[in-house]
Amino acid sequence: MEALLPALGNKRERTFEEDARWRKKSKTTAQSLPTDKSDVPTKRLYTYEPLANASTIRLLTIEPGDHLNPIRCTLRRVELNDLPQYEAISYTWGDATFSHQVECSNSMVRVTESLYTVLQRIRSEERPRTVWIDGLCINQQDLLERNHQVKLMQNIYSKAQQVLVWLGSASPEISAKAFDLCDRIGDKGRSLPDASSPDWLSFAALVSSPWFSRLWVVQEVVLATGAILLFGDQEMPWQTLANMIYRFQRSPLLIEKQPEHREAFLGVARIARLCKIKVDHGLGLELMDVLRSTQGFQCSDDRDRIYGLLGLRYISIHAGDAALAKEIIPDYNMSTANVYQQFATAAVENRLLRHLLDAVQHGDELREWCQGCIPSWVPQWNAQSTSYLRPEEYLGSFGFDTTDGFNRCTRQMPPPKPPRRLMAVCEGLSLWVHGVAIGRVLAMTSNDLYDEHYGIAFDKLSSFWKDGVEMIEKWKDGDISRFIQCVLAGTPWSAGANYESVFLHYLEKHIGDYIEEHMEAQECNEASSTTTNTCPASTLEMCSSLQDYFKQSPWRQHIDMIMNRSRFREHARECLRGRRLFIMESMSGENFFLGIGPAALAVGDSLKILHDTQRPMILRKQGLFYRLVGPVYLSSFHRGTNIEWYCQERDVESIEIR
Repeated sequence: MEALLPALGNKRERTFEEDARWRKKSKTTAQSLPTDKSDVPTKRLYTYEPLANASTIRLLTIEPGDHLNPIRCTLRRVELNDLPQYEAISYTWGDATFSHQVECSNSMVRVTESLYTVLQRIRSEERPRTVWIDGLCINQQDLLERNHQVKLMQNIYSKAQQVLVWLGSASPEISAKAFDLCDRIGDKGRSLPDASSPDWLSFAALVSSPWFSRLWVVQEVVLATGAILLFGDQEMPWQTLANMIYRFQRSPLLIEKQPEHREAFLGVARIARLCKIKVDHGLGLELMDVLRSTQGFQCSDDRDRIYGLLGLRYISIHAGDAALAKEIIPDYNMSTANVYQQFATAAVENRLLRHLLDAVQHGDELREWCQGCIPSWVPQWNAQSTSYLRPEEYLGSFGFDTTDGFNRCTRQMPPPKPPRRLMAVCEGLSLWVHGVAIGRVLAMTSNDLYDEHYGIAFDKLSSFWKDGVEMIEKWKDGDISRFIQCVLAGTPWSAGANYESVFLHYLEKHIGDYIEEHMEAQECNEASSTTTNTCPASTLEMCSSLQDYFKQSPWRQHIDMIMNRSRFREHARECLRGRRLFIMESMSGENFFLGIGPAALAVGDSLKILHDTQRPMILRKQGLFYRLVGPVYLSSFHRGTNIEWYCQERDVESIEIR
């Protein structure tokens, strides 16, 4: 909740009773709110009475009136456990200036522009309306009260009769067209209009609402028993929009045909994630998954990337997510870095290491360790340089069985509780884990394998292709298949399609003419002994090899039914942005693997299989310890060596990561 600013005070958290006694000595009034000297209220400012106990909240009753009448309301204290009748409001705070005033219980209270607009919009002309809205129902000047109220968010939104979502102001024409489009397609199952339809302009305005980008709305709408969207003077159930988003995502050609709305329509992805979280919430969520899927949302305080999601219902096979969510207590006295490290340490203690390390990202560079540095194994939830590798490829976690003197590496689903000597341990800033070294980075591409304008950077891929051919000496069909799998980060783009079919179709559609054009130019150059700009030979060689392989693909005749150029372009962007392809040389120097990993990796980095993790990790030696670069997708590159089998040849070592 954006209203909850950092709390100040003693390090020891006071009990609610201690807070109440403290507040009785000095009642807090709205006089401490910022005031405009040119607009002094004629009535006294509202005085907030202390809340009775930890389950007490305030409810706001808005008196009936029209847009010409001043806003009048009353605040009363109620016990949440008594199940009072009210609606909860979800909105965007916007500018924090208290520029308006409303009459509250025969006194005046100052509010922000957005809050004033919300009150005007939801006020009934005929009857009083009782709501809970953070800007008035929480004393914003009482930091101690805010600390206690944030813990009640789960109950406040889940026990409300419904949640009213204010998306913002809009003209009657735009809001009516946007909601009518959602109703026709989402609820009535009509066909989507043509890309040139003016209705999409209204829809773009709807999905561009800042509300959809707020992180706090995840908890507010997911916990709601029912949610009503308010856009201008129109109202619509949340489920209607959810149905519309489902239909829209199945026809993404609209994005390609309307570049002027591209950014707005890409915001649909956030709404889709929100819909999915709401659907999955009934069965129980995994905290790490929610943290990853909400990194694209915005919040004014980066600590809320964790605190703002704790109220959801979490469950996992070993109850680690639920235990972790209960264990973390919001403490706004802590810095963002300390909050993230505390969370990471608690995740390791709750056996969530495999999910934690998958979330580590360092952008283009991993800095060396120094005093005061954030440990490299602690995910920075306020920064995301690339997408996350999908978990489908590595089912379960790697584990080591050394009980009889042999090192057996297996994948477990779910992983059994490991012997205590193998469990990861946090000691201060260090993470101690057990693992097996499997190789080192021998060569890699430059980063930026995806260009926002041109798509896949074939020049960089082809340069890597040429280096790989020279290094490994020989390519086979299986190697080509693995190359394509790595380009797609090891995940199929569409159900029913294998890795190479979608990539090769993209290749044929996008650069087939390009190859022919440059081959003709090359032939002309050779005939006339002149030089013009031509496609690099390595690119022609790679594309020709891939096209020859494509002609033999059994999927070729079915591809047109499953391919969509725009969707694959977005998938390629997700897989390649912020990543490098690399070749790994085994520790013996006899085997080679192809992989794709974070842009921060470097030649000479170590690849290790860590106990109770889902995929191989890149680590960089620094003195007596390692720095974690990040997770990778690793495919057998030469001779088809199997990772699990290969691990049996290596000794398990104790590894310190800082």
